[in-house]
Amino acid sequence: MKDFLRFVIEEALAGRGERVKEHTVAQEVFQKDENFDPKISSIVRVEASRLRSKLKQYYESEGQADLIRLEIPKGGYVPRIRSLAAKPPANGLPIPAPSLRRARRRIAAILCADVVDYSRLMGVDEVKTLTALWAHLGELIDPAIAEYNGRVVRLMGDGILVDFESAVDAVECAVAIQQGMAVRNAKAPDDPQIAFRIGINLGDVIVEGGDIFGEGVNIAARLQELAEPGGVYISGPVFEQVEGKVGLDFVDWGNQKVKNIAKLVRVYRAGLLDHSCVDQQRPLFDMHGGKKVPITGGCLCGDVRYEITRPVIENNFCHCRMCQKFSGAPVVAMSTYPEDALQFTKGEPKYYRSSPFVERGFCAHCGSSLIYRPATPPVTPQWAGWVAIHTASLDNPEPNAPRWHLGMESQMPWVDIHHAPTRVRCKDAPDIVAAWAAFNMPVP
Repeated sequence: MKDFLRFVIEEALAGRGERVKEHTVAQEVFQKDENFDPKISSIVRVEASRLRSKLKQYYESEGQADLIRLEIPKGGYVPRIRSLAAKPPANGLPIPAPSLRRARRRIAAILCADVVDYSRLMGVDEVKTLTALWAHLGELIDPAIAEYNGRVVRLMGDGILVDFESAVDAVECAVAIQQGMAVRNAKAPDDPQIAFRIGINLGDVIVEGGDIFGEGVNIAARLQELAEPGGVYISGPVFEQVEGKVGLDFVDWGNQKVKNIAKLVRVYRAGLLDHSCVDQQRPLFDMHGGKKVPITGGCLCGDVRYEITRPVIENNFCHCRMCQKFSGAPVVAMSTYPEDALQFTKGEPKYYRSSPFVERGFCAHCGSSLIYRPATPPVTPQWAGWVAIHTASLDNPEPNAPRWHLGMESQMPWVDIHHAPTRVRCKDAPDIVAAWAAFNMPVP
């Protein structure tokens, strides 16, 4: 409620009252993602009602002498700020000015964790989701926090804020939680597959009662939003404290611009390579289909032209080293179509077999990267019947927005793409793993 009140007051004073809406409050105060649906989750309305009651109680008791009154109107969240004329007390003495005490500050390692797709899980089965979440909290998360000397600052429905004195303890606790969640989800496949994203920051915090506030806390929350399901993201100050002390490799994501933080934040991803969360595993393509056909495209010089006559199956980014080397770019966008939907209307690509089960097509004249397709015969049934086009070779690529990222193990730390939150490693794509296994080879 303190965060709620602080946010709406600061926005109102800054002249940004139009931002104070249910969806914005959910994101800024309760760390919900952009998919938050107020029709499914009533957390903002419930907390606003509690806040109104608290303010009413305060002004009827110890706040009677306050000359500034704050109100959260019913049916909205933009606060009313009223100034009352000072009423002299009965004895005629002036009302003393309120005392200003200096806020207590300290350095803390802050862990912020959030349940992925909480609103969707609650919409599917509220009772099962809450039962599973409480079991995870009681049997895994609370004991882990206690073991690593953490203190739960607050529970936020689908999230938790924890305070540690040591950055090493915070990171080791996060790893224990994520590894434990992977095991628990694997052992109970019929339960809701709950996954956490975790962000950890080391910074200055304001201590008020049992709560903590400030930019140090906000950065931890933003790191959590960047993390993939089952992932742990840490800030530069945390990395400096834990490097070489926690038995983990870290991938440097470089300096990132995060929401509502003025300075760039150095971000590192913990390499939890042997403990993939179930939600991180994803088939290479979801055969769901799309609209808007036919479409056309071709290479840079125009020697190769094609037409596509059926809807798109899938759009995704790929960061894998093979795509990087083939295209000469740090990341490529791919659009997958049924194999029989592609027709070349001018010229033909040249093909290069980049792995035992894949061919890549390019223009022999200008070198444009064009095609990614299964080799013949197909290595598994999943590797047949489709062809992937390099999205940028389409004449109108704008509608083919990627829905997810593949090959995250090879993402360049200086590539910052916020579009499409789902991020998967090649070893977590079952289709890719099965194809390499058919040749008794690991995923490169």
